[in-house]
Amino acid sequence: MFLITTPIEDTWKKSGKILFLGEWCKIYSRKSIWSKLDYEVLPYHWDDREKYYQDYKKLGIVYEKYLSKTALLLNEYHSCDHSLRYWRIVIGFWLSYLINILFDRYSSINTVRRYHSIDSTFVMKNDCKKWVASNFLDFRNQFRTDNWNHFIYGELIKYVDDIPYEIIGLDKIPNNKKSKTNGINKKVIKKIFNQYKDWIPDSRNQVAFVDHTFNTFDIIKLQLSLKQFPIPDYYSNLNMEIGTLDIPFRKSTKLNCGNSEFDQLLNILIPRLIPSAYLENYKTIKNRCLDFYPNKVSAIYTTSSYSGNEGFKIWAAEKTNNGSKLIIGPHGGGFGNSLFDQSLDHQLDISDRYFSWGWESPNKKNDVVPLPADKLISIKKKLKPKSEGDILLVCASFPRYFYYMGSYPIAGQFLKYIDDQLSFISNLSEDVKSLLKIRLHTQRRGLGWDIGLRLNDYGYKSLIDTNTNHLYDRINQSRLCIATYNATVFLETLSANIPTILYWDPNHSENNAMAQPYFNELRSVGILHDSPENAAKMVNEIYSNPCTWWNQQEIQIIIKKFCEKFAYVGDDWINEWKTELQSLID
Repeated sequence: MFLITTPIEDTWKKSGKILFLGEWCKIYSRKSIWSKLDYEVLPYHWDDREKYYQDYKKLGIVYEKYLSKTALLLNEYHSCDHSLRYWRIVIGFWLSYLINILFDRYSSINTVRRYHSIDSTFVMKNDCKKWVASNFLDFRNQFRTDNWNHFIYGELIKYVDDIPYEIIGLDKIPNNKKSKTNGINKKVIKKIFNQYKDWIPDSRNQVAFVDHTFNTFDIIKLQLSLKQFPIPDYYSNLNMEIGTLDIPFRKSTKLNCGNSEFDQLLNILIPRLIPSAYLENYKTIKNRCLDFYPNKVSAIYTTSSYSGNEGFKIWAAEKTNNGSKLIIGPHGGGFGNSLFDQSLDHQLDISDRYFSWGWESPNKKNDVVPLPADKLISIKKKLKPKSEGDILLVCASFPRYFYYMGSYPIAGQFLKYIDDQLSFISNLSEDVKSLLKIRLHTQRRGLGWDIGLRLNDYGYKSLIDTNTNHLYDRINQSRLCIATYNATVFLETLSANIPTILYWDPNHSENNAMAQPYFNELRSVGILHDSPENAAKMVNEIYSNPCTWWNQQEIQIIIKKFCEKFAYVGDDWINEWKTELQSLID
């Protein structure tokens, strides 16, 4: 049996028995090729969601162990003595992703070793240094690609050395996507604001707002209420290109942590793959960020710079080391109601205070403060249903490869999600279909699931929304919004009181114990459904006038109760924020 690890067909054999390592190998648009092979697909090790959850907890322990070792390594390399919290802020997000991703890939290879007899597989000739990311955003672009994953599977196969392999001369170059550059108008605005900020004294800038989700008008009002000079945002990402790598150090360094085979892999691969922002370029980025961001701040607020803005992370680590408070808020939905979430864990671990959208920490271990959601407070004024409008079906898309531990469909489980969408549409009445517009995820159409092509093959091409307007504009042109995944969209529509139907597989979108009763109440009034068939039945019943159903007193009470916990906007948001922030300043 020949093992195929990725969709790169140059690494395939087209005869004999084939074992695909996962559903990610079978690109839908190439069905005419792989459907003719004598193949089977390896069962995915995390289709057992209980095992997935238990592994999440185990890997959290592994992460803590390797964070300590990597922090010591970086302190030695940079001749410094920073705290564990400092390095948690700087490298923690990347390190947790890398460990979990490598464990997933290693587990698939391990399943092959245990249950299959492999005759051979092809491993492309690759040089590890070509896959060193410059920063987390670069790394994120990498781990979604087939080339990076083929490289990782190849490294694992070579290390375990009990799956026969042949190295072939295809030296793939990393196909990383470059971040989009802003238009000329945004560049001019950023230049003006960056010059303006340098004139503001530190005493008038005690709370720095960086990469938040307030609109410009609201953030200026809030800053004025705090008696600060308004700075809508800090328009900079101080990431750098890779530059010259310290290859001798990377190749000769091996962490000394743990005895398992997986530990030994991490001991080798963490030093080799650590982004240059944390090693070779660290000091340069540090100097730039300390020059760019304010010198003295009492508090720092962000909703997403903790993940991919290396300059911000180093600056925040430096400032918290000197007593500044790091505050983080959600950048979208899902946080607080999911059974588990790797990103939220990190946010809570590094922040001094977390501003939630209404929920409190169930275990009271974290300083979580419910405040009106900065992303949602202006939504009420923007969104209003159109009684004779469309029915908008909003679809998700996730990478074909696992990348992040949380309560969502991972890897091949997304095929179940796609099947659910097809089932939902097929169960709609013809009248409803005539109004339906299917909005695909505009920023994730290239992840390889070919959702548009699948819809076309099922005869639904005409239903795909070709309107490229902002989602809010499309909601305003619709009588009913249908959200199909537990994320931001339905919190936006519920907080704006837009008629909404929800459906997703509860086995792939698990809620925590605190959130479960609130979601059950949505189920009780027909808003949330566990099957696409039931959701379609509900839409067929209410589509002609969704507002009549939506505005019933019982439903409105449940919506208000839900939003107070997960999409809170409040009647006096500015004073709530001002009071909380002033308590940190004082």
